Amino acid sequence: MDDFSLHAGVSIEANRRGKLEHLCRYIARPPISTD
Repeated sequence: MDDFSLHAGVSIEANRRGKLEHLCRYIARPPISTD
């Protein structure tokens, strides 16, 4: 598949709620941006 990248090596410490929220927002966004 061209122009596709999957990086699954992300880890977040248990006390880093802000980073967890950022990751959840990132993966919940639509596959094609309308911005």
